[in-house]
Amino acid sequence: MSEPRRFRFSPWASGAMAAAAGVSLLGVLLTPSSLAAWMAHPTRLGPNGAIPATTIAGAEWLRLALIVLPWIWLALGAATAALARPATTSETRPPMQRPEVVGLIGIVALGVMLRAPLLGQSLWYDEIVAFAGYSLQGPGAVVGNYYSQANHILSQLLIWASTALLGADEFTLRVPALLASILAIVFVWGAAREVTHERTALFAAFAMAVMPLQVLAGTDARGYAIAIGLVALALWGAARGRRCGSASAWTLFSIAIACAVWAHLVTVCFALGLGAAWAFDALRSRDRRASAGLVALLNAAVVTLLLYAPVLPDLAARRAQFGAHSAGVPSLVGPETWHALLGLGGAWVWWAAAPGLLLVCLGLTNLRRSPEFARLAIAGLLGLPIAFALAAAANSWLYARFLLFTLPAIAMLIALGCERLSRIRQPAGGVAIAFLGAIAAASILTLPPRQPLREALSLASAEAGPKRPVGVIGLVDNPLAYYGLVQGVELVDYGDRGSRLEEGLSGPRAGSAPSAIVVLYPTTLPQAVRESLGRHDYVAKATLPGWIDWGAGAVEIWSKRAGSPGV
Repeated sequence: MSEPRRFRFSPWASGAMAAAAGVSLLGVLLTPSSLAAWMAHPTRLGPNGAIPATTIAGAEWLRLALIVLPWIWLALGAATAALARPATTSETRPPMQRPEVVGLIGIVALGVMLRAPLLGQSLWYDEIVAFAGYSLQGPGAVVGNYYSQANHILSQLLIWASTALLGADEFTLRVPALLASILAIVFVWGAAREVTHERTALFAAFAMAVMPLQVLAGTDARGYAIAIGLVALALWGAARGRRCGSASAWTLFSIAIACAVWAHLVTVCFALGLGAAWAFDALRSRDRRASAGLVALLNAAVVTLLLYAPVLPDLAARRAQFGAHSAGVPSLVGPETWHALLGLGGAWVWWAAAPGLLLVCLGLTNLRRSPEFARLAIAGLLGLPIAFALAAAANSWLYARFLLFTLPAIAMLIALGCERLSRIRQPAGGVAIAFLGAIAAASILTLPPRQPLREALSLASAEAGPKRPVGVIGLVDNPLAYYGLVQGVELVDYGDRGSRLEEGLSGPRAGSAPSAIVVLYPTTLPQAVRESLGRHDYVAKATLPGWIDWGAGAVEIWSKRAGSPGV
C-alpha cells in the first residue's frame, strides 16, 4: 500500500495566501469615507464639495470587495491547482537556441521601428478627452469614476503614471500602449511556443509585430493595446497551464484576463469565448484541463469584480449609454461590422487585410495537425461572434476597434498558414510572412494621422493672425482646448456641432468674432450650420484628412473672406 501523499505549501501558495490576507486587511483598515474622498472626481463634486452618491456607493462596494473577494480568489485558485494537477506531464519544451533568440530580438526591434513614426502624431479626440477627464484628475478619479465610456480604467491609470513621471505630450501619453504592444509580440511567441514548434512561434511573433491593427493600437493612448497584450499573456498562461498543470500559470492567466477587461470592458467577450470552448471540451471529453480552465475563469471573474467594484454604481446609473438608441452610435450592420470582418486579416484596409485573411484561412485548414494549437486559437476567436450576439440581444452597439482582442489568435492562425506553406515548399512560409510584412508596412506608413488636431490649430492660428482667437466647432467635448493651451491660442467654443454658432456670430461679440474656425467631424455638421458660416462670410479654407472613424476624423479650417469686417 503506497504511502499517502503529503500536503506541502509551495512558495506560490504561501505568496497567494499572504496577498489575499494583505488585501483583505487593507479593506478592513480603510473606511468608506476615506475611499470616497480618494475617488472623488473634482468636476463631479456638488455644492460645498459634496461627493456624488454613486462615488460613495462605489467606495462601500470597493471596501466590501477588498475584504471578501481575496478569500474567494484563494479558494478558486486552490481548486484550479487541484484540477490541473492530474494533467501534469513530463513533456518539456526545447530550450531556446541562439538563432531563435536572435530572431525574436530582431522581430521585436522591427515592431519598435514600425511604431516609432506614429508616436509623435497629433493626439485625437478620444485620447485627449480621456486624458483630461480622467488621468489628469489623479488615480483615485480614474479608479472610482465611470461617468463616460472614455475611461479605459487600467489604461488611464498607466497614462496618469506615465505623464506624472515624464510630463504630458504625445509620446508620454502613448508609452503604456507602446510597451503593451511590444510585450504582446513576446507573449504571442510564448503562447505559440507552448503548443507548437519554434519556427511557427516566430512566425506568430512576426505577424504580431507587423499587423497594421496591432501597430495602430500600440500608438493610441487608449486601452486597446493593453487589452491585446494581456489577452496574449492570458493565452500563454492558459497554454502553459494546460500543458504542465502549473498553478502559477493559471493564476497568471486569471489576473491577465481580469486586467484585460479592466483595460477595456468588451474584452469580457474574450473570456466568454474561452469559457464556451472549454465548457464544450469538459462536457464532451471530461477533460480535467478544461475544467481547470473554467475554474480559473471564475477566478478571473472574481478579480474583475474587485477591480470594477468602485464604478459599479456609475455603470448601473449610466447603463442607457450602452443602448443603440440614437443616431450617434454605429449600427451592427454597416461599416463597423465590415471593418471587424476585415480585421480578421489584421488590417482595416482591404488590400492590406487580404494577405492576412488568406493566411488565416490556410491556417484554419491546418488545425488538425495540432489539437492544442487549434483549441487555443479557436477559443481566442470565439469572442468575436459572442460580442456581436450580445450586442444584438441587448440592442447595443460595437466599434470595430472594440474587437481587437482577437489579434493574438489571428497572429497564431497566420503563423500556422505560413507553417503549412513551409511544409509544402521550404522557403514559401518565409516568403509569405515577408510579403505580409511589406504590405503591412506600406499600409501603416501611407495612412494620414488619426485626427490632425494639432496641425489644424496651427494652420487656423496662422490664418487668424497673432494673438487672435480661433473658433471651434466640435462635439460635446472640446479636445482642441489641449492644443490651445500647448500653443497659447485662445479658443472660442461654438458648441456641439455648432449649436451656439449663430448666437456667437450675431450677438454683441459679433464684431470680435474669430477670423478662423476649426471644424471637427465635418461630415456630421448640420447643413444649417454650414449655411450660417456662409452667411457670416466664412469659406472652407482647407481640409486635413484623418482616418479615424473611417475618414470622419478629417478636420476643416474655415476663414473669413478677404475684406470682411474684422479681417
